[in-house]
Amino acid sequence: MVVLFLRERIPKKDPYAEIFADYSPVFVPVLEHHTINERVLASHLLTELFNIRALILTSQRAIETLKISLKIIESEKGLIVLQQTLDYLKQKPSYVIGPASKKAILDLGLNPVGSETGHSSLLAELIVSEYISNEFKFPSEIQSHILYLVGDKRRDLIPDQLRNNDILYKEILVYETKSSRVFESDLEAVLKNFSLDTESQESNNSKYSDIWVVFFSPSGINAALPTLQKKDWFPRAKIAAIGPTTGNKLRSINYHVEAEAENPSPMSLFQAMRMTK
Repeated sequence: MVVLFLRERIPKKDPYAEIFADYSPVFVPVLEHHTINERVLASHLLTELFNIRALILTSQRAIETLKISLKIIESEKGLIVLQQTLDYLKQKPSYVIGPASKKAILDLGLNPVGSETGHSSLLAELIVSEYISNEFKFPSEIQSHILYLVGDKRRDLIPDQLRNNDILYKEILVYETKSSRVFESDLEAVLKNFSLDTESQESNNSKYSDIWVVFFSPSGINAALPTLQKKDWFPRAKIAAIGPTTGNKLRSINYHVEAEAENPSPMSLFQAMRMTK
């Protein structure tokens, strides 16, 4: 069985590669992410630090930009200012989704909250409940806000919940997502390496029933499908989604999702795929 992950493989120890090691895992990035506004974020951390009551970082790319911005602070303001910034932020919740983001925030010495929610809507409910219970509500400080680091494809689930509950937040756009310019050629190379090209279909059609394609985001679906739909084997491939947002997107365009992870983690995905017949 071949499992095609539509994401970049992490160098050295990729958790998906490790957990799916017995199932011929292959990785083809379908999206390119570019960090932006690193200096805008660094400036906000310097000038508005004591008005920040929480961070929301729902993707690895947002955390990557935060790391770059902290390095800018260290480079331009020195180690003492950097440590003061981190000391303050570690007292505040950093709302994240999934174990990978939790680990990345822990590596920064900050305080990850909500990783177990596994979905933006559940994370939003957690943020609202903690706000209402006065976990970080400071009504006398009118400039106090949650700092939400977003990408250009972000959905409105969390902002809508915050607005509906009169929770002040500020967004900074910290990364952009674009379709990979080399996805099709990279995919062709992988298919040839695993003898899954069109020519092998007639001689070994059974292999096509044992291909999984794993989608990781709605934007990844939009980017990958035009190429995948041209492949003779794709209609027979089994489809998996990293979570309900991605799964719902696939179902909305009439694709059957064989497996859907309960939370965005390699083990949850592995368990969901093993439960299918």
